Amino acid sequence: MFATATATATATATYELSSRGTRAPDDARRDTHDPDIPSSEQRLNYTPTHRQQARPCAHCPPAASTAVETNTRASSKNNPEGEAHETQPQTYLDANMSALRRIFSFSPDLFDSSHRFETSWLITPWALFFFRAFFSFYAFFVLIFNLIYTGVQPSHGGGAAASLSFSYFTILTYWGLAFYFLFSSLHTFTYARSGTPFLASFPRPLQTLHSLLYSTIITYPLLVTIVYWAVLYTSWFPSPYPRWTNISQHALNSLFALFELVIPRTSRPPWIHLPALILILALYLALAYLTHYTRGVYVYDFLDPGNGRGVLAGYVLGIAAGIVVIFLVVQGLIWLRKWGTEKKLGREGRFHGGRAKAQGDAELEATRQWEDKP
Repeated sequence: MFATATATATATATYELSSRGTRAPDDARRDTHDPDIPSSEQRLNYTPTHRQQARPCAHCPPAASTAVETNTRASSKNNPEGEAHETQPQTYLDANMSALRRIFSFSPDLFDSSHRFETSWLITPWALFFFRAFFSFYAFFVLIFNLIYTGVQPSHGGGAAASLSFSYFTILTYWGLAFYFLFSSLHTFTYARSGTPFLASFPRPLQTLHSLLYSTIITYPLLVTIVYWAVLYTSWFPSPYPRWTNISQHALNSLFALFELVIPRTSRPPWIHLPALILILALYLALAYLTHYTRGVYVYDFLDPGNGRGVLAGYVLGIAAGIVVIFLVVQGLIWLRKWGTEKKLGREGRFHGGRAKAQGDAELEATRQWEDKP
């Protein structure tokens, strides 16, 4: 009996060894009755899928790919939109950068696509060009005439006084008005003539600077007028020349600004322009003290710290607060103009060729996504 068991065990072991190491080649033993056994060539080129891969034991840690797969499936369940949680910070960053580009107008979209800078809700583009060209000519005439007249008149200071004029905020803002109306009349002329303004061919940084220039000419003239008549004015002018030049630079300047606020179809300036306006005022303050350092004079008496540092700080902070208030008022006036003319009166603008907005090119007159609505 013991011999029989030994013989049986030996036969079993021999059979297993022969089945493992001495079996016939796969191709020789494959037949139509056993299609699940792959050939040698198929086995060499075979790549198992995730369903055919061997499952790890219960005590083994999950493989890296399995863990990633599990996390991805869990993220897909928690995120019905199909985005993994790892991509959300990038998406949030992209959204913020897109908003920042819209604020600075460095967006890939069209700049001023409905030609608000070159059209009006009331008058034709040709009439708008005429007014802007006239204002530009008048402003340049006042500035150049003052330079020449002051330079040749010793009683007015001569050449030294003429060169000193470039340190006055009033004169600098008037130069800004003159150049704005020069460029805006050029853009309006090209739009009225061909339907495409010269501004559309500008690089995006120059287009953005044109928008900022518009914000300066609708705010700084109002600030100049208020400060002059409330702080600097003392008595009426006895002779025609100072009367004309002061009215031109301290009264008509605000009239030009109000024209640009009311007549064109311009939108409200971006909020990022407010800190830019304050920064420009700070740079002018540095220029004023640089002028005192080089010329020995204060262009405005209230900038003299000898009057008291508290008084000086009050003037500086008051002017900074004034530009903030003026900017807010300008925002409200433009919103009110757009609401009244476009929503209530239905006057969305007069465009190239005398047509209305609805008759224009849909691409050129598409509203920008970030353009404010009345």
